[in-house]
Amino acid sequence: MGGRVQLDTVGVGERLGISAVSVRRYMVADRDKYSFPQPDGYLGRTPWWWSDTIDGWAAARPGRGVGGGRPRKATHEAGVASEKLKDGTLRFRWRCSCGETGRWGRHEGTARKGAERHAEKAGA
Repeated sequence: MGGRVQLDTVGVGERLGISAVSVRRYMVADRDKYSFPQPDGYLGRTPWWWSDTIDGWAAARPGRGVGGGRPRKATHEAGVASEKLKDGTLRFRWRCSCGETGRWGRHEGTARKGAERHAEKAGA
């Protein structure tokens, strides 16, 4: 037997990182959609599975996003950020939603042009 453990719906949920309610939904309402395995047995009215049954099912599941959905559009929304220094002067740089940033400079227009150049290179 070794590593085989009996799991109820709560145990299956903990093993898969989902709630017990989701496990019940997998086994009742959406069994065909998820091809969730039949219980290995019942203790009274409570279903249970061997841990290797659940591990095998989980390993055979497709990854997230498999089978459809709209591909995500790469967004490159760049804007200008400013910062006021201790001496009262402002400095500017561009920032993009993809995480890239420009260098700090003293002119807002230069930062804006940098943001536009980045958006063009990125193909936004």
